[in-house]
Amino acid sequence: MAALFVLSLGTGPLRAADPLKADGFGGRSDALVDRWRAIVASYPIPQPPASGVTEILPTETPEQINAKIANAQEGAVFLIKASAANTPTVYRRWSVTPKKNQKFYGQLGTDGKTRLITLKGSVDKTPGVEGITWTRDEGAERWWCTETGPLGRNPQFERFPKGYQRNAYGRVVVIDGHRPLNHYDDQAAVAGKEDGFFLDDANDRLYLGFKPDGKSVELMTDVDCFKAAEGVEIYNFKVQHYANPIQAYPVRIGEKGRAEYLEISHNHAGAIQFATGAIIRNCLLTHNLQQGYGGGGSKPHDALLEGNEISFNNTDLGKGKFTEWWESGGGKIAFAENTSLRNNYVHDNAGPGIWYDIANGRDAFPVMAEGNICERNTTGGMWQELGYVAIFRGNYSRNNPKSAQILIAEAGASEKFVPTIPGGSVYGNIAEIHSADQSGIAFRVMTKAQRGNGPGGEYFVRNYSIHHNHIVHRIAGGKSGALGVGKQPIPDAFVRQQLPYGNNHFDANIYHVPVGTAKTGTYWTWGSMKTFEQFQADGHEAHGSVIEDGATWQDMTPPPVPPVPAVSGTATDPVLTGTTEPAAMILVYEGTKLIATACADDTGKWSAKLTGLSVGSHTLKVAAADPAKNVSGYSTVTAGIDK
Repeated sequence: MAALFVLSLGTGPLRAADPLKADGFGGRSDALVDRWRAIVASYPIPQPPASGVTEILPTETPEQINAKIANAQEGAVFLIKASAANTPTVYRRWSVTPKKNQKFYGQLGTDGKTRLITLKGSVDKTPGVEGITWTRDEGAERWWCTETGPLGRNPQFERFPKGYQRNAYGRVVVIDGHRPLNHYDDQAAVAGKEDGFFLDDANDRLYLGFKPDGKSVELMTDVDCFKAAEGVEIYNFKVQHYANPIQAYPVRIGEKGRAEYLEISHNHAGAIQFATGAIIRNCLLTHNLQQGYGGGGSKPHDALLEGNEISFNNTDLGKGKFTEWWESGGGKIAFAENTSLRNNYVHDNAGPGIWYDIANGRDAFPVMAEGNICERNTTGGMWQELGYVAIFRGNYSRNNPKSAQILIAEAGASEKFVPTIPGGSVYGNIAEIHSADQSGIAFRVMTKAQRGNGPGGEYFVRNYSIHHNHIVHRIAGGKSGALGVGKQPIPDAFVRQQLPYGNNHFDANIYHVPVGTAKTGTYWTWGSMKTFEQFQADGHEAHGSVIEDGATWQDMTPPPVPPVPAVSGTATDPVLTGTTEPAAMILVYEGTKLIATACADDTGKWSAKLTGLSVGSHTLKVAAADPAKNVSGYSTVTAGIDK
């Protein structure tokens, strides 16, 4: 077991939440989220180089744009221009195939931060636009468009039965830019329906159940916005209304590619996919009809998703939405190694928030979730499912119903049980329980027939240590420990055989519970619901404790100032190494710009590689942030770059 450590977590009274306030997509904010937003606001917004840039103009057709990109060299830089300064501009039916190492910048407003360029995969069917007219069917409450363009089903859209995805069409109609409609089976069924449309392939008509006067009408048509290519970088765009099929994404970042400061919303399935070595930073992935991010088919290694807001995905289609337990919500990653989701705000998705599922974290290359905030996702906060080694540290996961705030499900360290092989760990997190259907931090247990095998061997809950976390019960309910699948009971004998054999344990955690329930409350499960004393009798929490302050506890104490780090590495890519509070997130600033982050391990050690700095001497400030985004003071270090 790792050496015990003490977190600087306060025990003062709960501070009244700031008034809830709307963001551009109906999001919410409070003091915790405001602190996260203050950190994210320090990420630098990418700016195009002053010279050597090829401009793309809104007067160019999609064919001309594709030819310009195809005829350019690898590594070419493109600036996609607005029609005029500070004028929002739409490039419709944008679909390009970049070359290796090409870079694409959307023009910003003169304030240096307003995104002006929107890339859309749709055609405009708004009444009165480009001669579009809508005609009412005589005697029926339905209207049809006289100019629909190419229609019909793409077989890709129906690769899965409707039990997984009830809306089989990628070509969804969107009203007023943000309200997708469900597809009905025929024109009679859609009559009078405010939430639906019908595509009549035989007669080349698009039907609505209402008169669309005064509303914008757009029909998703194109699948790809940016196809994947090695080293491609994409900055400063809005991406909307692509007809990407199930488990597919309009923006695909290839190996060693980057995507920063994108807003990807209202697309048919996912928002963005990434491959090995990719970085996805400071993006808004919201209101996509399946999920935000994905790393399944790309099998990403050494990738980083950092500082993104991932929200309200799979929430807009009502009866047509994806099931919350299959592949939906914030996003899902498979077959990844040494990949991290760091400092993201993942909220209000229909499905889990952070989801590692299928063969992630083999051997000595774990997957990580560190420094994230997850809340109000409908089927749990963050999962490691059917995989191997994961590290969840420094996260704040709260009020995610129907599952655990942090869940380890059928995941273990190695093909065969060897106690000396490093396993997964969950430490330095805060997990808040707000209703009886929520769990804090838990294992999920399945029989061998249920869980199966993967490329690293049998999926088995093995070698996991849950330590030095704060589990906060805001109500007299919820649980931590070993869970079953759905409503299937787990016999005591099965749990006692599997989990101790797998070397899984809870220790040194602090449980904050309502007044009067520390002795009698059954907040723990290990085959059956147990009191804390009974949980200890099962071999857990020798150093754990229970405090009756669940209704009021809150972390308001910043970590200590980190000691001045050491500088090592090369003269072109220096590395900072140092110590801080275990599980704290390190923030490295040059001036007001956040240029690097890292997360400390359970001994407090951390390292951060510095990239992209100019030649010369750089004075850097180093701070630490805890799971509640309380930020310490700064230490100062100088790093020299000699290229």
